[in-house]
Amino acid sequence: MSHVSQRANRLVVAALVAAGMWTAACDDNHDTPTKPHQVSFVGLPLVATVPFTTAIFPQQLGFTPIFGLGCGTFPALTTHFDLVIVSGGRDLFMDEVTLNLLDGTHRGTSPLLVSARDLNARFGSTLIGAGSRRIFTFDPQFGCGRFAPLSLEAQIILLERSGFRHAHTVAVPIG
Repeated sequence: MSHVSQRANRLVVAALVAAGMWTAACDDNHDTPTKPHQVSFVGLPLVATVPFTTAIFPQQLGFTPIFGLGCGTFPALTTHFDLVIVSGGRDLFMDEVTLNLLDGTHRGTSPLLVSARDLNARFGSTLIGAGSRRIFTFDPQFGCGRFAPLSLEAQIILLERSGFRHAHTVAVPIG
């Protein structure tokens, strides 16, 4: 049974790496590889400049309204997703995650900041070992909105053991 799960893990990692390489090959805007902040859509990186890959699953989120909070225009919302991080050749620690709802032109509600302290309380260690993957499950609740969101954006800060910071943004559409 563990042989099957190991094979499934390898297939997920291979798919993420292949998708990252495929989308990086399509990026012809000549960005420098040292650019510290890269934007992704549908969970796949546009430029592979740092030793990790991130993705959100499912790749299209559903939201559940939370009624009874006295919201004017749009109700509060909740969702459930997995943030998958595949580390390259270095140990990484997830230090911070900021979640935003977007409508294509601006952010909807106040961003939800998940600090290192909150991450450690929820997941224990946030270590993503070199050459491995880690899945972090989130169940965020967003307050009253001003518009119907079209996508969720996650801004992720990862730290190497040396203290070097990597900022990465990944977004998925809302269906």
